[in-house]
Amino acid sequence: GPLLFLIYIADLPQFCACENVLIKLFADDLKAYHISSNAIDFSLPLQSFIAKLSEYSNINGLKIAVDKCSVLHLGGNRNPNSNYSLLNTLIPKTPKGESVRDLGIYFTHNLKWDSHIDVITKKARRVSFSLLKSLKTKDSGLLVNLFKIYVRPILEFGSNVFNPYLSKDVKAVEKIQSDYLKMVYFRSKHINTNKSEFESPPPYTELLTTFELESLEHRRLKSDLNLFHRYLYGLIPIKHNNSFTIQQSITRGERFKIVSQYAKSNVRFHSFFFKTARIYSQLPSHITHCIPNYFSHHLNEIDLSLYLTWLMVIG
Repeated sequence: GPLLFLIYIADLPQFCACENVLIKLFADDLKAYHISSNAIDFSLPLQSFIAKLSEYSNINGLKIAVDKCSVLHLGGNRNPNSNYSLLNTLIPKTPKGESVRDLGIYFTHNLKWDSHIDVITKKARRVSFSLLKSLKTKDSGLLVNLFKIYVRPILEFGSNVFNPYLSKDVKAVEKIQSDYLKMVYFRSKHINTNKSEFESPPPYTELLTTFELESLEHRRLKSDLNLFHRYLYGLIPIKHNNSFTIQQSITRGERFKIVSQYAKSNVRFHSFFFKTARIYSQLPSHITHCIPNYFSHHLNEIDLSLYLTWLMVIG
């Protein structure tokens, strides 16, 4: 079924091609976007694409759910916030302050991640409480493994896209694991947390050591570095949008050096390629020279705490 559908719509990008309009397809999910600094006739390219998409759907008998479509305006006050219509129906805009879900990630007009983090932390907390409530076991190893299987993926899915940089967001995500480990600690020690007086839990750093875990921020950073390393080896076919340049190095033992470009906005400064390029360029050369299969292993050998903020925000 999925393969046949992909064959069915394989000609869509070519049929609907419009100048200055980029499209992204994933199964039956389509995104089309137009980037411009010219407010005059700003909406024409996208509306032309939508017209071609309507024609394509009529020719091929492909129904489009207009009620599931939405417009997300980016760029602040410089964006004219044009209206777009599909099949004679106005496509609803995503109001400022609200988010739109795209492949499991919640995006807002300012490209901040408050909404996404709020969604995933609430879901992760519900699942973690359900685990602790449903299972009466005092086996800390089992409870920690269940957290890895059922809770951690909720918090880490798509982290290369939304990796938080604000202290409040880092703390919100990290607190899910911190609170869960405290509950596991009390249960494994047979301490009743409902009593008014009980033993204080160890610091979060000690709990991580006890249960042989890493902070979630540490895991996200390693994931970013691994992905960036694979990108440099040509294994990830994505564009970095001039976030950095690769120059020949004059330092002995170094083949090249990575130079981050200037970022005008805070969001861009902390985006994946900008942030990861800065950190990657500071890694020891014997690690950056590794092939991707060995990079992850050697990355575990170095201290990355210098690039983490959770030590300052988690008690």
